[in-house]
Amino acid sequence: MGLKIIIPIGTDKGITSEAYVRITNYAISKGGYAEFKTELYQKQEDSIPAANTLYPTPMQTASRNMEIGDSFIIPLMKTITGTVSEPRMVNKEVDVIETVDGVEITTRQHTIVEEIVEIPFSREVPDLSPLEGIGIFEFAYSKLKEKLGVAFGVLNVIDC
Repeated sequence: MGLKIIIPIGTDKGITSEAYVRITNYAISKGGYAEFKTELYQKQEDSIPAANTLYPTPMQTASRNMEIGDSFIIPLMKTITGTVSEPRMVNKEVDVIETVDGVEITTRQHTIVEEIVEIPFSREVPDLSPLEGIGIFEFAYSKLKEKLGVAFGVLNVIDC
């Protein structure tokens, strides 16, 4: 399984118009990200080791391209929001009623009181749910295809 880029791109081994990109390794972190290692070859046939050799020939070793890189990371995070109740000291204006010589006098006074207040919050937390019910490589190749589509054009990246 891999993706082919069908327009000329530059690599450290020269220009190719049939670059083949595949995912070779991955790591999923509970911290909220997935990292996928990639390999780039001049053409798909170069990714297949020769049956009669122990070591790959120079053409069978992976190429490099700055836009593709050696890996890509997909954040697996979601934003949660809510409120939390906390006691806080707050300034309040209070009406104080006094009776002086039979006459009620109302005055406003400032005082500090403890009050429960609702404080809104927003936080990024790990969310691995995008990986549920889907094969890891199906997920990863769709994200790699998006990345390559941005760099080289959606119509220039095809499934192999």
